[in-house]
Amino acid sequence: MSERSRLVGKFGHQHRHEDDGTSYGSRAPAVDGVPRDCEQPQAAALPLRRRLQSVLFHALRHPKMMALWKDPKAVSATGDGSRSPSSAVEDLLKKPQPGHEEKSRTSHTKKHRSPSRTRHRRRHQSKDRQHEELLLHDTGGADVTSKLERTALPAAKSPSRVTPSNEEVAATVSAPPPVPANVEPLPACGRLLGGMRRPGCVVVFFCCCAFLQGLITNGCVNSNLATLEKRYQLRSVESGLIGSLYSVASLVVLLPVTHFGKDKNKPLMMAFGTCLMGVGTLTMALPYFVGPPYSFSQPRPDTCELATSITVNDSVPECDPGAGDLREYKWFFWIGNFINGIGTAPYFTLGIAYLDENFRRSVSSKYIAAFQASAVVGPATGFVVNGNFLKYYVDQGVNPTLLGLTRESTAWVGAWWLCFLYAGLLCFALALPVSFLPAELPDHAIVMAEKKLDDQDKPLGQSEGNLQATVLDLLSIKPFVLVCFAGSAELMVASGLSSFLVKMLQAQFSMTASTASMIMGSVTIPTAMVGVMLGGMVISRFQLGATGIVRLCVLVLLVPIVLVSVLLFHCGNIPYRNVQYDVGVAGVASVNVSLKESCNSRCSCTTTRFNPVCGRDGYTYYSPCFAGCLREYATANSRAYSQCLCINHTASAPSLAHKGDGASGQGGSTSPFGTVTGTMVAIDAVRNKCPNPCGLVNVFIPILAAIVFATFFLSTPAVAAILRCIPEKDKSVGLGIQWIIVRAFGLIPAGAAFGHTIDASCVLWEEPCGSSQGACAIYDNMLLNRNVYFLILALKMASFFCFGLALYFLHEPSPPPVSVAALPD
Repeated sequence: MSERSRLVGKFGHQHRHEDDGTSYGSRAPAVDGVPRDCEQPQAAALPLRRRLQSVLFHALRHPKMMALWKDPKAVSATGDGSRSPSSAVEDLLKKPQPGHEEKSRTSHTKKHRSPSRTRHRRRHQSKDRQHEELLLHDTGGADVTSKLERTALPAAKSPSRVTPSNEEVAATVSAPPPVPANVEPLPACGRLLGGMRRPGCVVVFFCCCAFLQGLITNGCVNSNLATLEKRYQLRSVESGLIGSLYSVASLVVLLPVTHFGKDKNKPLMMAFGTCLMGVGTLTMALPYFVGPPYSFSQPRPDTCELATSITVNDSVPECDPGAGDLREYKWFFWIGNFINGIGTAPYFTLGIAYLDENFRRSVSSKYIAAFQASAVVGPATGFVVNGNFLKYYVDQGVNPTLLGLTRESTAWVGAWWLCFLYAGLLCFALALPVSFLPAELPDHAIVMAEKKLDDQDKPLGQSEGNLQATVLDLLSIKPFVLVCFAGSAELMVASGLSSFLVKMLQAQFSMTASTASMIMGSVTIPTAMVGVMLGGMVISRFQLGATGIVRLCVLVLLVPIVLVSVLLFHCGNIPYRNVQYDVGVAGVASVNVSLKESCNSRCSCTTTRFNPVCGRDGYTYYSPCFAGCLREYATANSRAYSQCLCINHTASAPSLAHKGDGASGQGGSTSPFGTVTGTMVAIDAVRNKCPNPCGLVNVFIPILAAIVFATFFLSTPAVAAILRCIPEKDKSVGLGIQWIIVRAFGLIPAGAAFGHTIDASCVLWEEPCGSSQGACAIYDNMLLNRNVYFLILALKMASFFCFGLALYFLHEPSPPPVSVAALPD
């Protein structure tokens, strides 16, 4: 029989402490005021609850500390209105709170004290001294600790610490802290810097950084891709690389930023990253300021009449003077977004670490959730804001009405650069206050001491000892790897749709870029946000484990697999003259295009500028020159053409009242179609594509929103499944591996994959100056929808297959895993 059991059997019942649950005999002998049977065990491993109670009591509820947190500006004479947490804790432990000694002396004079209560008090006092020494060691108070050890009173004679009443605490907090007589009030700048130490300021500015990151990288960039293709003659695979390079940059600098920035001033690192993001965003706006104006901003006749009056040697110049190759401006967008990826790398690594280190765990998770939610709200705002910017003409100072251009015109290019310009300036404006945020909040010392106490109760995991062995162990967990690759497929779908959905809406339903961006920002992005939140709520509500989460993912995936078939329904193609749509091998457009014919053979037309006109015969022509039009007239909102040699004149033509001869824009004023005083002119064509009414848009948008909802619904369960598939001690390493896999196999190839798929459905390419192939002029709607459908279906089926295999391995009984670190060399 052990000594403990013998004493219990001899002296009767046991007393169990109400806090930590330890028990000891009621009459057990004591040594130095500490019961014998709990002396050594309690000194070796103190209970977590008791340690937290002691630390938080002496730090959080002390009047000086509470006054410091309530008004950080009035307790220091250093000039900055701040005080280090470690010095405050040291002063607290050096000098007892006023009133405690008197209350302790009074309590010692009480008679008829219970022996059990006396042992409790002495035992707690001994623990308090140990906790104070540990806290001083964690906050840099080594000298104070040694002094406290030399001057410490015996446990039986140390004054007891009495908790102040609620009235005393309230009076201390409400009363203003005393200011020494020889200290002058802080100036305005000092009060401002003192206010920056408030936790609310930190959370607000961090959320602003995340919001701005989402607005730029997922809002301004993605909503402008179709416009940039038209303006700078880019192919979709080239515009898709803009977003891919952002992911490449953030992946490359991830490890250096986290390694060198973990011990630095994290808010200052975020401020530097915000400045870098401002540089990258302004770099993407530079082509507007350094490049030539838009070709349609310069009045240039595009009729056949000009070409018939010159010789072959003096043909129409294909390029504007000094324009160069517009496609070379893609480097500004590639480099700019690559810089953005470098600048935002500290956001979701050092930023989240800062929030976790300076806030208690009960509130840090809420602040981190608000930080990540701000990054989701940013793209929706970016699509809506940029959709309004695209309503303005790209070149400022040019009246598009005089050029015959409206927002509905095919040649219209909106002010894409405004979103980049304003967002870049906002980055520099936000970097200034972020740089003034403190490296540590007043709670930092207490929070870190609390975390260290928690870590002492946890066994040392492999993630803290051998990183390589931990990575190999995690990669050997089949459900973990399969769920990571399933998340990569889902993320590729989400990234591809957010990048090219605007272009698909423009091609399928003849929408303007502004309207398509507004639909993305007001329908699909909010639907994605609801899906993310609802996915987390379902897991929390039903308390699902790893198997239940994976089973939920498999069931939810059936919804988009079925609904994606809506892409097989498409609007009809706009009929172009001499363009015959024909689907070739492997989904690549194979068309018979013959723009040249006998009626326009004398016109010397070029394909450098796509300027479609709708003839009265119902066909759309590449340009007025290919339609053989000899005369051009300015109308209120467009351009009209007459005497077109290639247009069938059997149908009755509308009339335009015109004064003067009106050739190639010469002559007097014009009026809309109708009969007014003047010469009646027979109109053969008007600038723009022929109308292509299609009612599928009312079906396409809701079903597309459902697909987006199901895709983003899986994001939270996928992360939760990963956390439940790996050991507790290796979660941080597992999340890092997941972060790398989903970006390497999801985000980075998404732009190139979707861009190549869309380019494969192009029927006719423009031929800008200095280049053999520019932007796509004509798409085959049926082929476009079919190619995108098969790509999304393949990715969804891959995700379904990975989740299904993960579910199978979770059900399969397996032997206990063997650690790689434990294997012999």
